[in-house]
Amino acid sequence: MAPSLAAGLVLALQLGSADEAAIRNLYKTFDEAFEKQDTDALEPLFAPDYVATLADGSQNVRDAALADIREEAAMALPPIHCREQVKKVAVTGDAAVVSISEETSYQVRGNDGKAYGYRYTDAYEDHLIKADGRWRFRETRYAKGGEEQLDGRPIPAGQLRKVLATLGTDDWQIRELYAHADQAFEKKDAAAFVAPYAPDWVLAAGDEVVPHDGALAALRREVDAALTPRRHVEVKRLTVNDNLATAQVECTTSYGAPGADGKVHAVRLVEPFEEQLTRRDGRWLIEATRRLDDGSEAQLDGRRVSRAELKALVP
Repeated sequence: MAPSLAAGLVLALQLGSADEAAIRNLYKTFDEAFEKQDTDALEPLFAPDYVATLADGSQNVRDAALADIREEAAMALPPIHCREQVKKVAVTGDAAVVSISEETSYQVRGNDGKAYGYRYTDAYEDHLIKADGRWRFRETRYAKGGEEQLDGRPIPAGQLRKVLATLGTDDWQIRELYAHADQAFEKKDAAAFVAPYAPDWVLAAGDEVVPHDGALAALRREVDAALTPRRHVEVKRLTVNDNLATAQVECTTSYGAPGADGKVHAVRLVEPFEEQLTRRDGRWLIEATRRLDDGSEAQLDGRRVSRAELKALVP
Protein backbone atom coordinates (compact mmCIF):
# COMPACT_ATOMS: atom_id res chain seq x y z
CA MET A 1 0.00 0.00 0.00
CA ALA A 2 1.32 3.43 -0.90
CA PRO A 3 2.41 5.54 2.11
CA SER A 4 -0.15 8.25 1.28
CA LEU A 5 -2.97 5.68 1.16
CA ALA A 6 -1.83 4.10 4.41
CA ALA A 7 -1.72 7.48 6.14
CA GLY A 8 -5.19 8.31 4.83
CA LEU A 9 -6.56 5.01 6.11
CA VAL A 10 -5.05 5.57 9.57
CA LEU A 11 -6.53 9.08 9.68
CA ALA A 12 -9.96 7.78 8.65
CA LEU A 13 -9.85 5.10 11.33
CA GLN A 14 -8.83 7.64 13.95
CA LEU A 15 -11.63 10.00 12.94
CA GLY A 16 -14.15 7.14 12.94
CA SER A 17 -13.04 6.05 16.38
CA ALA A 18 -13.31 9.62 17.68
CA ASP A 19 -16.79 10.03 16.20
CA GLU A 20 -18.01 6.78 17.73
CA ALA A 21 -16.62 7.77 21.12
CA ALA A 22 -18.36 11.16 20.86
CA ILE A 23 -21.64 9.47 19.90
CA ARG A 24 -21.46 7.07 22.83
CA ASN A 25 -20.78 10.03 25.08
CA LEU A 26 -23.90 11.75 23.70
CA TYR A 27 -26.03 8.89 25.04
CA LYS A 28 -24.17 8.88 28.34
CA THR A 29 -24.87 12.61 28.68
CA PHE A 30 -28.56 12.07 27.93
CA ASP A 31 -28.89 9.23 30.45
CA GLU A 32 -27.13 11.15 33.22
CA ALA A 33 -29.19 14.31 32.64
CA PHE A 34 -32.45 12.36 32.65
CA GLU A 35 -31.51 10.54 35.83
CA LYS A 36 -30.89 13.93 37.45
CA GLN A 37 -34.17 15.22 35.93
CA ASP A 38 -32.15 18.04 34.38
CA THR A 39 -34.27 18.56 31.27
CA ASP A 40 -32.55 21.89 30.47
CA ALA A 41 -29.34 19.94 29.86
CA LEU A 42 -31.16 17.70 27.37
CA GLU A 43 -32.35 20.40 24.98
CA PRO A 44 -28.93 21.14 23.39
CA LEU A 45 -28.61 17.45 22.47
CA PHE A 46 -31.43 17.73 19.89
CA ALA A 47 -31.02 19.34 16.48
CA PRO A 48 -33.42 22.21 15.64
CA ASP A 49 -35.19 20.03 13.03
CA TYR A 50 -35.38 16.93 15.25
CA VAL A 51 -38.38 14.64 14.76
CA ALA A 52 -39.50 11.40 16.42
CA THR A 53 -41.19 8.91 14.09
CA LEU A 54 -43.42 6.56 16.06
CA ALA A 55 -44.26 2.95 15.22
CA ASP A 56 -47.66 3.94 13.80
CA GLY A 57 -46.05 6.44 11.42
CA SER A 58 -47.07 9.56 13.36
CA GLN A 59 -44.41 12.12 14.21
CA ASN A 60 -43.48 14.44 17.06
CA VAL A 61 -41.41 17.51 16.22
CA ARG A 62 -38.67 18.75 18.53
CA ASP A 63 -40.80 20.88 20.86
CA ALA A 64 -43.42 18.15 21.32
CA ALA A 65 -40.78 15.46 21.90
CA LEU A 66 -38.99 17.59 24.49
CA ALA A 67 -42.31 18.35 26.19
CA ASP A 68 -42.92 14.59 26.52
CA ILE A 69 -39.46 14.13 28.03
CA ARG A 70 -40.06 16.97 30.53
CA GLU A 71 -43.41 15.49 31.51
CA GLU A 72 -41.88 12.05 32.04
CA ALA A 73 -38.99 13.44 34.09
CA ALA A 74 -41.40 15.45 36.24
CA MET A 75 -43.50 12.40 37.19
CA ALA A 76 -40.52 10.10 37.84
CA LEU A 77 -39.59 9.49 41.48
CA PRO A 78 -35.86 8.94 42.18
CA PRO A 79 -33.87 6.83 41.97
CA ILE A 80 -34.11 6.88 38.18
CA HIS A 81 -32.16 4.38 36.09
CA CYS A 82 -31.84 5.15 32.37
CA ARG A 83 -29.67 2.91 30.20
CA GLU A 84 -29.40 3.36 26.44
CA GLN A 85 -27.18 0.63 25.08
CA VAL A 86 -25.50 1.43 21.78
CA LYS A 87 -25.79 -1.74 19.72
CA LYS A 88 -24.38 -0.49 16.40
CA VAL A 89 -22.91 2.74 15.00
CA ALA A 90 -22.51 3.58 11.32
CA VAL A 91 -20.84 6.94 10.58
CA THR A 92 -20.88 8.53 7.14
CA GLY A 93 -19.24 11.95 7.14
CA ASP A 94 -21.33 14.24 9.36
CA ALA A 95 -24.22 11.78 9.66
CA ALA A 96 -24.60 8.64 11.69
CA VAL A 97 -27.16 5.87 12.22
CA VAL A 98 -27.23 4.27 15.67
CA SER A 99 -29.15 1.20 16.85
CA ILE A 100 -30.27 1.54 20.47
CA SER A 101 -31.69 -0.77 23.12
CA GLU A 102 -33.13 1.12 26.11
CA GLU A 103 -34.17 0.11 29.61
CA THR A 104 -35.47 2.76 32.01
CA SER A 105 -36.99 2.36 35.46
CA TYR A 106 -38.22 4.58 38.28
CA GLN A 107 -41.17 4.92 40.63
CA VAL A 108 -44.40 6.79 39.92
CA ARG A 109 -47.17 7.99 42.22
CA GLY A 110 -50.66 6.59 41.71
CA ASN A 111 -53.88 8.44 42.38
CA ASP A 112 -54.13 6.37 45.56
CA GLY A 113 -51.00 8.11 46.88
CA LYS A 114 -48.83 4.99 46.72
CA ALA A 115 -45.54 4.65 44.84
CA TYR A 116 -45.33 1.98 42.13
CA GLY A 117 -42.31 0.62 40.30
CA TYR A 118 -42.37 1.47 36.59
CA ARG A 119 -40.11 -0.04 33.95
CA TYR A 120 -40.03 0.10 30.18
CA THR A 121 -37.80 -1.32 27.47
CA ASP A 122 -37.59 -0.25 23.85
CA ALA A 123 -35.46 -0.56 20.75
CA TYR A 124 -35.10 2.11 18.09
CA GLU A 125 -32.85 3.68 15.47
CA ASP A 126 -31.40 7.16 15.90
CA HIS A 127 -30.19 9.32 13.03
CA LEU A 128 -27.57 11.84 14.18
CA ILE A 129 -25.98 14.88 12.61
CA LYS A 130 -22.70 16.61 13.43
CA ALA A 131 -22.69 20.40 13.31
CA ASP A 132 -20.05 22.75 14.74
CA GLY A 133 -18.09 19.69 15.83
CA ARG A 134 -20.95 18.31 17.99
CA TRP A 135 -23.19 15.31 17.46
CA ARG A 136 -26.93 15.81 17.99
CA PHE A 137 -30.11 13.78 17.62
CA ARG A 138 -31.89 14.52 14.35
CA GLU A 139 -34.46 11.73 14.16
CA THR A 140 -35.55 8.77 16.25
CA ARG A 141 -37.36 5.95 14.46
CA TYR A 142 -39.36 3.50 16.58
CA ALA A 143 -39.98 0.17 14.88
CA LYS A 144 -42.60 -0.96 17.39
CA GLY A 145 -44.09 0.00 20.71
CA GLY A 146 -41.97 -0.74 23.75
CA GLU A 147 -42.85 -3.01 26.66
CA GLU A 148 -44.01 -1.39 29.89
CA GLN A 149 -44.55 -2.77 33.38
CA LEU A 150 -46.04 -1.36 36.56
CA ASP A 151 -45.02 -3.27 39.69
CA GLY A 152 -44.00 -6.14 37.42
CA ARG A 153 -47.36 -6.28 35.61
CA PRO A 154 -47.48 -5.57 31.86
CA ILE A 155 -49.51 -2.49 30.93
CA PRO A 156 -50.49 -1.20 27.47
CA ALA A 157 -47.75 0.84 25.83
CA GLY A 158 -48.24 4.58 26.20
CA GLN A 159 -51.05 4.20 28.74
CA LEU A 160 -49.15 4.85 31.99
CA ARG A 161 -51.16 7.92 33.02
CA LYS A 162 -54.44 6.19 32.27
CA VAL A 163 -53.40 3.19 34.34
CA LEU A 164 -52.21 5.38 37.22
CA ALA A 165 -55.62 7.05 37.29
CA THR A 166 -57.27 3.67 37.97
CA LEU A 167 -55.02 2.65 40.86
CA GLY A 168 -56.99 1.75 43.95
CA THR A 169 -60.27 1.62 42.02
CA ASP A 170 -62.42 -1.47 41.54
CA ASP A 171 -61.14 -1.68 37.96
CA TRP A 172 -57.54 -1.83 39.15
CA GLN A 173 -58.23 -4.31 41.94
CA ILE A 174 -59.94 -6.73 39.56
CA ARG A 175 -57.16 -6.47 36.99
CA GLU A 176 -54.64 -7.04 39.79
CA LEU A 177 -56.54 -10.18 40.75
CA TYR A 178 -55.93 -11.60 37.27
CA ALA A 179 -52.31 -10.42 37.19
CA HIS A 180 -51.55 -12.14 40.51
CA ALA A 181 -53.19 -15.33 39.28
CA ASP A 182 -50.96 -15.22 36.17
CA GLN A 183 -47.86 -14.86 38.34
CA ALA A 184 -48.97 -17.69 40.64
CA PHE A 185 -49.53 -20.01 37.68
CA GLU A 186 -46.07 -19.28 36.28
CA LYS A 187 -44.53 -19.90 39.72
CA LYS A 188 -46.55 -23.13 40.03
CA ASP A 189 -48.04 -21.86 43.27
CA ALA A 190 -51.36 -23.72 43.23
CA ALA A 191 -52.62 -22.25 46.51
CA ALA A 192 -52.12 -18.66 45.32
CA PHE A 193 -53.55 -19.53 41.89
CA VAL A 194 -56.90 -20.72 43.27
CA ALA A 195 -57.12 -18.03 45.99
CA PRO A 196 -59.22 -15.58 43.86
CA TYR A 197 -62.05 -18.12 43.52
CA ALA A 198 -65.02 -17.86 45.89
CA PRO A 199 -65.92 -20.88 48.06
CA ASP A 200 -69.07 -21.42 45.95
CA TRP A 201 -67.38 -20.84 42.57
CA VAL A 202 -68.69 -22.88 39.63
CA LEU A 203 -67.29 -23.45 36.14
CA ALA A 204 -69.60 -23.81 33.14
CA ALA A 205 -68.17 -25.31 29.94
CA GLY A 206 -70.81 -25.89 27.29
CA ASP A 207 -73.64 -27.88 28.87
CA GLU A 208 -71.39 -29.11 31.68
CA VAL A 209 -71.34 -27.32 35.04
CA VAL A 210 -68.46 -28.22 37.33
CA PRO A 211 -69.00 -27.39 41.02
CA HIS A 212 -66.41 -25.70 43.24
CA ASP A 213 -64.45 -28.70 44.54
CA GLY A 214 -64.15 -30.44 41.19
CA ALA A 215 -63.26 -27.21 39.35
CA LEU A 216 -60.58 -26.24 41.86
CA ALA A 217 -59.12 -29.75 41.80
CA ALA A 218 -58.83 -29.46 38.00
CA LEU A 219 -57.06 -26.11 38.33
CA ARG A 220 -54.59 -27.53 40.84
CA ARG A 221 -53.85 -30.49 38.59
CA GLU A 222 -53.20 -28.14 35.68
CA VAL A 223 -50.74 -26.09 37.74
CA ASP A 224 -48.95 -29.15 39.12
CA ALA A 225 -48.58 -30.83 35.71
CA ALA A 226 -47.48 -27.76 33.73
CA LEU A 227 -43.81 -27.51 32.78
CA THR A 228 -42.33 -24.01 32.22
CA PRO A 229 -45.82 -22.49 32.30
CA ARG A 230 -46.75 -19.09 30.89
CA ARG A 231 -50.14 -17.41 31.33
CA HIS A 232 -51.68 -14.04 30.54
CA VAL A 233 -55.26 -12.95 31.08
CA GLU A 234 -56.35 -9.92 29.08
CA VAL A 235 -59.41 -8.15 30.40
CA LYS A 236 -61.37 -7.30 27.25
CA ARG A 237 -64.35 -5.73 28.98
CA LEU A 238 -65.21 -4.99 32.60
CA THR A 239 -68.47 -3.76 34.09
CA VAL A 240 -68.69 -2.97 37.81
CA ASN A 241 -71.97 -2.37 39.62
CA ASP A 242 -71.46 -1.81 43.34
CA ASN A 243 -70.37 -5.18 44.78
CA LEU A 244 -70.87 -7.15 41.57
CA ALA A 245 -68.79 -7.20 38.39
CA THR A 246 -68.78 -8.94 35.02
CA ALA A 247 -65.51 -9.47 33.17
CA GLN A 248 -64.97 -10.75 29.65
CA VAL A 249 -61.41 -12.04 29.50
CA GLU A 250 -59.14 -13.92 27.13
CA CYS A 251 -56.72 -16.33 28.77
CA THR A 252 -53.62 -17.41 26.84
CA THR A 253 -51.74 -20.30 28.44
CA SER A 254 -48.71 -22.24 27.25
CA TYR A 255 -46.74 -24.98 28.92
CA GLY A 256 -45.08 -28.31 28.44
CA ALA A 257 -47.15 -31.36 29.35
CA PRO A 258 -46.33 -35.07 29.50
CA GLY A 259 -48.36 -36.99 26.93
CA ALA A 260 -49.83 -40.45 26.90
CA ASP A 261 -46.93 -41.44 24.63
CA GLY A 262 -44.38 -40.61 27.35
CA LYS A 263 -43.13 -37.51 25.53
CA VAL A 264 -43.37 -33.88 26.62
CA HIS A 265 -45.57 -31.82 24.30
CA ALA A 266 -45.95 -28.06 23.88
CA VAL A 267 -49.49 -26.98 24.71
CA ARG A 268 -50.99 -23.59 23.93
CA LEU A 269 -54.55 -22.58 24.80
CA VAL A 270 -56.46 -19.41 23.98
CA GLU A 271 -59.69 -19.38 25.93
CA PRO A 272 -62.29 -16.61 26.20
CA PHE A 273 -64.32 -16.53 29.41
CA GLU A 274 -67.08 -14.52 30.96
CA GLU A 275 -66.72 -14.28 34.71
CA GLN A 276 -68.96 -13.02 37.48
CA LEU A 277 -67.13 -11.46 40.42
CA THR A 278 -68.39 -10.43 43.82
CA ARG A 279 -66.90 -8.26 46.54
CA ARG A 280 -66.88 -9.97 49.91
CA ASP A 281 -65.33 -8.39 53.00
CA GLY A 282 -63.70 -5.77 50.78
CA ARG A 283 -62.09 -8.32 48.47
CA TRP A 284 -63.04 -9.24 44.91
CA LEU A 285 -63.55 -12.96 44.23
CA ILE A 286 -64.49 -14.92 41.11
CA GLU A 287 -67.94 -16.43 41.69
CA ALA A 288 -68.74 -18.05 38.36
CA THR A 289 -66.85 -18.76 35.13
CA ARG A 290 -68.39 -19.58 31.76
CA ARG A 291 -66.16 -20.72 28.92
CA LEU A 292 -67.07 -19.12 25.59
CA ASP A 293 -66.71 -21.16 22.40
CA ASP A 294 -66.11 -18.23 20.07
CA GLY A 295 -62.40 -17.46 19.80
CA SER A 296 -61.15 -20.53 21.65
CA GLU A 297 -58.14 -22.34 20.24
CA ALA A 298 -55.99 -25.29 21.28
CA GLN A 299 -52.58 -26.19 19.87
CA LEU A 300 -50.35 -29.19 20.45
CA ASP A 301 -46.76 -28.89 19.28
CA GLY A 302 -47.81 -25.99 17.06
CA ARG A 303 -50.67 -27.94 15.44
CA ARG A 304 -54.25 -26.85 15.99
CA VAL A 305 -56.33 -29.58 17.63
CA SER A 306 -59.77 -29.95 19.16
CA ARG A 307 -60.10 -29.90 22.93
CA ALA A 308 -61.20 -33.55 22.84
CA GLU A 309 -58.08 -34.49 20.86
CA LEU A 310 -55.89 -32.49 23.24
CA LYS A 311 -57.43 -34.20 26.27
CA ALA A 312 -56.81 -37.63 24.70
CA LEU A 313 -53.18 -36.90 23.82
CA VAL A 314 -52.32 -35.00 27.00
CA PRO A 315 -54.47 -36.49 29.78
